Amino acid sequence: AREASGRPASDDGSRVSIAEVMRASRLINPRRERFRGREVIVFDFEPNPAFDYKNAKSVLKFFGKTAGVMWIDEQDKQVARLEAYLADSFNVGGGLLAKLRKGASFTLDQQRVNDEIWLPARADINLSVRLLLVKGININQVIRSSNYKKFTTDVQDSQVGDSPPPRK
Repeated sequence: AREASGRPASDDGSRVSIAEVMRASRLINPRRERFRGREVIVFDFEPNPAFDYKNAKSVLKFFGKTAGVMWIDEQDKQVARLEAYLADSFNVGGGLLAKLRKGASFTLDQQRVNDEIWLPARADINLSVRLLLVKGININQVIRSSNYKKFTTDVQDSQVGDSPPPRK
């Protein structure tokens, strides 16, 4: 089902496209490199001063305050690596709920699995946040993902929505 706006009924407006994120940024210094044996296009990005932050979705307001470097696989057009940092503090709820401090950083590495799909390999998150105007928290987290496995199944004579009767 779709709303009059054309969005799916379940879409609360918090989803954003890569194109929207890129409009919140100014892309500079494009170049070509080899990265992990693959051709990539690399560019630096920084906040776009012409971006309309007042009328933007919250997620875009956040991305509009980030800067960093992005590696895009030229053949697959997928993000192979992203290094980003918060170029300015970011307030949640006007700063009453939370305030992420300038300099917070995020690195994402993706890998091509089975020569088919790009999946996360590692994420590094380093940030300092003040909660409810009083509590300060430092977060330094590394998330590793590996050993992806491909599964196959043999499903026969099944229809969507059919379910077996519950066991007693």
